[in-house]
Amino acid sequence: MTLIPHKNKTVRAPSLLESGKRKGIFALRITGPFAKQRRLIAWVLMAIFFVAPWVEFEGRYFLRFDIANDTFWVFFKVWHQTDAFYFLTVPLLLVLTLFMATTVKGRIWCGYACPQTVFLDWLIRPIEEFFEGNAYKRAASAQKKRHSYQQKFRKLAKHIVFFLCGALVANTFLMYFYGPQTIISWMFRSPAEHFGPFLLMLSISA
Repeated sequence: MTLIPHKNKTVRAPSLLESGKRKGIFALRITGPFAKQRRLIAWVLMAIFFVAPWVEFEGRYFLRFDIANDTFWVFFKVWHQTDAFYFLTVPLLLVLTLFMATTVKGRIWCGYACPQTVFLDWLIRPIEEFFEGNAYKRAASAQKKRHSYQQKFRKLAKHIVFFLCGALVANTFLMYFYGPQTIISWMFRSPAEHFGPFLLMLSISA
């Protein structure tokens, strides 16, 4: 059991159980107008992420970073490495906008648009709640020394869906560099033909 020295005695860290195992964290779903706003914005951002690689108009792409052919499509406009000076101004402006928004409105990026927050709160957590219930039910289940076959099946199914979501996100991410048609064709061919992207997909999924 991990103990923390405190003056003349030792106390157990509040994040640990008496057995020494770490306590699980079970975030409670909060409701209200701000939660509804966050959910709506998260859905819009996820929709943009999943749809953007597919958007094409007259041979021009909405977003595509074809590194191998030195061609970068941003909002249907093509850029090359020689345009790097102009191209780098976009992320620079985004960073400055983030700093300004954080200064004026606090952690608005972390709460509303950070990819970790968006996917964790509005994709991963709903799946967890669907299979294992709300925070109270998950906390009560974690305290049990033995779990029923139904609970084990639910946990296994949850992690299978987690991995499938991870694979979907990973393949969508690769579509920004190789295109949807290429990624879909790779799914039906040997991974040895595209081992690098395949390994990257597995890493992101994991």
